[in-house]
Formats: sequence, C-alpha cells, structure tokens
Amino acid sequence: MKHYNSTQFFIMLAFSGTMLLSNWQHAVAQQKPNDQKKTATPATTLGKPSGAIVAAFGSIKIDNGAKFTTNKDKKVNLIISLQRPDPTRYKMMVSNEPSFAGKDWEHYLQMKPWVLDGEDGVKNVFVKFLDPAGNESEAISSSITLDRIPPSDLSIVINEDAQYCIDPALRVKLKINAKDAKTMRISNSPNFAGNPNFENYSPSKDFVLAPPTPPEGRRTVYAQFKDEAGNISESVQDTIRLDIKEPSIGSVKIAIGNGVKQDISRLVCNSKDKKITLNISSVGATKMIVVQGSAAPPALVAPTTPQTGTNKGKTTTPAVATKKVEGVEAYATVKEITLDGEDGEKTIQVYFGDEAGNRTKIPAITKIILDRQGPTNGLLKIDDNKEYTINPQHKVNLKLEAKGEPFQMMISNKPDFAGASWEGYTTIKNQWTLEGEDGEKTVYVKFKDRADNESEIFSDKIIQDTKPPIVNKFVIDNDSAYTTNPAGKVNIQIDVTEAETMILSNTPLNPLSYLNQPATNSGAWKKYNTSESNYQLDMYEGEKTIYALFKDKAGNISKLAFDKITFDKIAPSSPKIIIEDNAPWIINADKKVKLTLSADQSPAYVMVSNNDKFTGASWEHFAPVKKDWVLDGEDGEKTVYVKYKDKAGNISAVANAKTKMDRKAPTEPKIIINSDSVYTRSIEKKVNLKISAKDATQMRISQNPSFPPGLQGWETFITTKPLILEGGDGNKSVYIQFKDQAGNISATASDSIRLDRTAPIPGTLVIDDGAEFSNNKEKKVNLKFSANGAKEMMISGSAAFTGAKWEPYSPTKANYVLEGNEDGPRIIYAKFRDDAGNVSNPPIQGNIKLKRKF
Repeated sequence: MKHYNSTQFFIMLAFSGTMLLSNWQHAVAQQKPNDQKKTATPATTLGKPSGAIVAAFGSIKIDNGAKFTTNKDKKVNLIISLQRPDPTRYKMMVSNEPSFAGKDWEHYLQMKPWVLDGEDGVKNVFVKFLDPAGNESEAISSSITLDRIPPSDLSIVINEDAQYCIDPALRVKLKINAKDAKTMRISNSPNFAGNPNFENYSPSKDFVLAPPTPPEGRRTVYAQFKDEAGNISESVQDTIRLDIKEPSIGSVKIAIGNGVKQDISRLVCNSKDKKITLNISSVGATKMIVVQGSAAPPALVAPTTPQTGTNKGKTTTPAVATKKVEGVEAYATVKEITLDGEDGEKTIQVYFGDEAGNRTKIPAITKIILDRQGPTNGLLKIDDNKEYTINPQHKVNLKLEAKGEPFQMMISNKPDFAGASWEGYTTIKNQWTLEGEDGEKTVYVKFKDRADNESEIFSDKIIQDTKPPIVNKFVIDNDSAYTTNPAGKVNIQIDVTEAETMILSNTPLNPLSYLNQPATNSGAWKKYNTSESNYQLDMYEGEKTIYALFKDKAGNISKLAFDKITFDKIAPSSPKIIIEDNAPWIINADKKVKLTLSADQSPAYVMVSNNDKFTGASWEHFAPVKKDWVLDGEDGEKTVYVKYKDKAGNISAVANAKTKMDRKAPTEPKIIINSDSVYTRSIEKKVNLKISAKDATQMRISQNPSFPPGLQGWETFITTKPLILEGGDGNKSVYIQFKDQAGNISATASDSIRLDRTAPIPGTLVIDDGAEFSNNKEKKVNLKFSANGAKEMMISGSAAFTGAKWEPYSPTKANYVLEGNEDGPRIIYAKFRDDAGNVSNPPIQGNIKLKRKF
C-alpha cells in the first residue's frame, strides 16, 4: 500500500479543487454496517450543523480505487475530493459505520490514512461534509475487499499418487488443489528457477520432469498459488521415482505328473480339475502376469507415493497405498493354475514386471493339450421308455448306447455304483432286476474309453406299481353335514394315493365294470384332482350320496369311495328383533338392554351386532331372549342388527330394530323464589317461581325434599309458576326436579325464602323518664322505647310522620328535638319495621309539655 509524506499530502491538497465529483450511491439510510448495528446519530464537536441535509458534494476512494487490500494491519489511504471553492473552509467526518457513531467533525483533508475494522471481507468507508453555513451533506461511501489470507488446502499429486514414472519422455500428469487460488506456478526447482511466472490456476496439468541426472532416481515437483488479492501461499511438493528399465524375458515350463503326461512331442493334461504346475524363472522381476490364450495382459500399476504437503507450516505424509490390479501378482518360481475353457490346445504366456511398473514386451510361452473327455452322448432306455412296469418279479430290459469309442460300461441301481463292476460294452441287457418296493426306480450307467476317461452318468426312470390307489380322504364340503347351495352344487375334497384318473357319480359304481378301461381322461374317467368344485347333486332336498372310483397309471383301480350330505337350501325367514319391549327410549347408564329374538324355520344360531357389517360379531346358539346387550357409542339413535342361521348354514336376511338412547338428565336445574328475595310478607303466602333447566320437558315441584308419591306429580315444563307456601311464618324451601323426553330425572334444585307476616309489637314510648314538663331551652328530650322484633323505627311529632325517615331501631334516643316554636303540649309518635318490611300499627305515642317561660 502506498503512503504519502506531508509535502506530497499538501501538494495534493493544492490540486483538490480540480478533482471531479464522483457520482456515488447515497446509501446512509439503506446500507447496513458490517456489524449489523442500527444507525445512530453521530456526535459532533466541530462546527455547528444547522440541521439541514443537502446533497453530497464530494467523493471518496480507497487506495486509489483498488479492488483488494492485503495489508496485514488493515491500513489503507483515503482520497477525498471536495468540489467546492476554498475547501479548507469545510469539515468532514469519516467512519467505518454509516451511523458515524463516536466520530467528530474534522478539517477537510484530501488524503487521509485509515484503518479498516473487523475481519476479512468487503469493507465500506463513509464520509460526509459540513459547509461553512452548517449544512450537512448526505453521506457517501467507497468499498474495498480486505483479504489477508493466501490460498489454503494445498496439494499436488503426480500421476494419481504413482510411486514410479516409467515414461522415457518424463511426462507426468499433475492433480492440483488450492482453495481460493487464482494463479499458480509449477517448477522442478524449489525456488521456481526457470519458471518464476504465475499462470492461471487449473486443477490438472501435463508436466515434464527434470532431465534424468542421474538417469534414474527421485524427482520432485513444486507448486505455489496466488489468490485474486495477490496473497501468495507456501509451496507444496510431491515426489516420484524415475525407473525406465524392464526385467529380462525369462522362461516358463509345465511340470510332468498329477494328470500331465508327455505324449510324443506334446504335453497332455487329463486332470478333471484342469490344474497344472508352472516352473518360472526371470532376472530382475518382482511381479508377473500369467495369461492364457492370446489375451493382452493388463498394465502394471506401480505403488502410489504418499503425498508430502505443507499447509500452515505443517508437513504431512500419508501412508503408502498400493492399487491392486487384477491378474498382476508377485513373482514366484512355482505357480499352480487352472486351465481355461474346454478341452483343446492351451497356450500359457508369462510377462514379467518390476516395482516401477515396467513390463516385458515379449512373454515367455508354453503349450499343453487339455483332454478330459470320456465317451459322450450316452443313452439308457428302460422297457422302451414305458412310464410304468407292473412285472411282479421287478424285471426290465435295457437298451444302451454311447459315442466316443466306449470300451467298457458299469450298470447299477444306485447312483454311487456301490457294488457294481466294469463289464464289456454292449447295446442290450435284458432281465435287469429292479430293487425295492413299488415306486419310481432309476437305473444308472457310465462308460469308459481306452484312455480311462469316464463318461458322465446316464440314467432312466420307470415307475414300478403293483398296488391300487389308496383312498385317504373323500369328503363333501369339508365333511359338512349339510349343504345350502341353492343350485345343489357342492365341493368335494379328495386325497387318494397314486391316483391318476377318477369317476364321480350320484349312483353306486361297480369297480369290476371299469377294469379294462384305459386310465385316461376318455370315456367316464376324468383326470384326478384333489378337489372337485361345483359338483352337481340332484335337486331334491334330503340326504345325498356321491360315489367315486380311482385308477393309477398302471391300471390299478381303488375300492369304492363314497360320502353323504343333507341338501337343505331354505334359510330361516321372517327375522325379527325387539329392543327393550319396544321402549322408545333407553336411559340405562350401563347401556344394557333386553333383546327379543325370533325367526321362522327353527333357527339354530343367531348373530347380533351394533353395526350392519357385523364387525367382531360371532354366531351363538339361538335363544329367544338375550339379556344385557350393550349398545355402543354415545347417546342418540341406536340400531341393533340380527341374522339367523339354521343347522345347514342357511343364513336369513338381516333384521334390525331402532331405539333412542338418552342417559343424560336435564342439566342446570334452577328455581328462584320471588326474584331471589330473602323475605315474603304475602298474607296469602303466595310466591312466584322462576324456573330453568336445559333439555327438560317435565317438572315436579314440592315443599318436601323427598317428593312424597301421590302429592307432587309431573307437569309440563314452564319457566314461571305461582305457589302457595305451606304452614305458618318461618323459613320455607321449595324443591324442583326435571325430566327429559326419555325419562331421565335431574338432580334436585331448591331455593328458600322466609315467610314473615307479623309486624313488630310495640311497647311504650317514655319521654324524659316520664316527666310532665320539659324546660330545655333547645327543646331537646330523651326517649325510651320497647318494640319486640323491630329492626328499624320512625319518630315524628306528626301522626302522619311527615318528613320522617326510617332509622335503625334503638331502645333509646337522646336529644330528640321537639317540633314547633311555642311552649305547650307535645305528642311524639313512633312506629317500627322488621327485616321483612312489616310495620307496626297503630303507632305508639308519648306526651310532654314544653315550658321554657315562668
């Protein structure tokens, strides 16, 4: 980064008036700072800003407009232009934040050294100006990318990590990696002599190693990288060994013995596993490739070289990894191989190679004849290929044949030829005896030529059968007692040992009548099957019998088989179901009901379900009444389904019955007497009831909480009702219950009121302890009362109690002021009221004479 001394700085100031105003983006309000802080009002200590914001009138460049800076201390130079006469009269404020937080106004400078903040990345520097009049300009900014980190994750790999280079032209392929690299330089020299310049970065490159001095040995390739900002990485390297000399051609020979024979001028192998042993020799070989036939050998691959790399000052060397190539193996002087392919002449080629991957161009070669083939196309026929033999002595005739000069043959009833011996080859052998009991029999034969090559084993089969079929099972509809198929069709399940054909009939069969018929599908016989579907009975209901005979391929006929079944195709009819004796509502909390069941035609079984699919239901023995059937689900309309089955399995149509289930009593029962008054003074003891409940259709009201029967009956639900209280004065309670349409009865609600029709009973009114006269100048007297049951009282000098007010009852009242201004007789009246509002009548009174003059 360029720095300026003070003389250069002031020379640039002198020319600041000639610099062009840049058209910068005004983004003080819009641009977010690097640390994402909110914009704050900048502090100002120089100048007196007027508060007016004017358009920007200057420009700013960082490092003269450079795109990057790599300065380790984050230092840059700012060039700030101000298109105004006499710019020294202006002030400026510079910040890394668009909020200018903590920055002060300073005198305008065209050149200003500056330190960027934060870590590497795009950096913005903001500037605004203050003119002599105090007008503050809009902020302008410039940006630069701070990049101090050179390319990383460096590596260079020669020839896919091969350990050797065997190219005489010293050409190799490089695989290169460097994160953030823009350019690179590759060299055979650690100081990059002869190749100092950087070229465009590429992940791969063809490269020529340094000339061989000495001819063979190690070669090292160096790489260094530079990013777009100019940061240069450390160098990395990889090493490969130069080896271009191949081993000697060598020789290969086939060992005699173990199936290998010398036949005049050629070798012959008749080993069944085709294995032979090779004796091998070569000078300088560490690897070899054995190839059969004329196929090209695979290329040798040298061991990979561990890549040595330097990253952030650390050198790493991974472990050696060697690639495996099919067909390449370590050099050995003796090797057993298996010859490829079928019999015939075989060529074996051996190529030799060294650790570097050099391979001989001309192989060592040897040849051998593989001949393992004995007589072929063997043939064995038993009784001219008949499928069965019924000969009681188990005798059969054999025909034999083979190609390839058969010399001997061996025949046996056992696949391992146990106890058999070789005999002269012939094409006919009569009266061969089969072994064992009835069943499938196999006869085996093999042939041998004069070279002792044996043929494969040939065989033929025949079934020896002298016993008739055995009937293990013959049942109708899985041994059911009844069939209900309306068309009179049944299924027959059959299990007969050795049966090939069969006859089925609704009438009895005589086995002797069928002895001479062939065991085929022709005529009355049909192919044996373990089941006969949709067999047709005659259409008359009742017990039915089906007869059957079975024949095997040898012509043996079984004993007569038969089974019986009763044909019944009429299902129970008129199915019915009644729920709880046709009750319209079910209110049982446990949801249990009684079902009454019936159907014609004597049902034996019944199935009941709460759904029309009868999910989870099962057949049970029929009974006309089924108690405690549980309805499912919540309250609402319920349907119960039923179907009936007779002993034959005929199922009736589905019947159903419906009812409604309501187990919830009316809710929120409530009764209010006289709008919830505490007392009633009604002489007739009459009160008004306010009634409410949800889902109620009837109600009953009683002044007895037990609702005695016969006294309080149910009536239609209404919301108001007058009522005459029972008995004399005192606390009264009224009780109410509600019932819904289903008959559910609610909890009891109640309300209370006090019946009070008796007014307080007054006693006497005494004035000034019974004095005849009062001479109190202020006309004040003291009163004493008595009134049983009084809660309030009213006192007045007028019998009409004009202007008097009720006040709490007290047996005394001091300083009562007599009415009137003149002396003379006075009467004081008093009346009393209880909590219920009953007022005593007539009022009581007291007399006194007011005499204040003598």
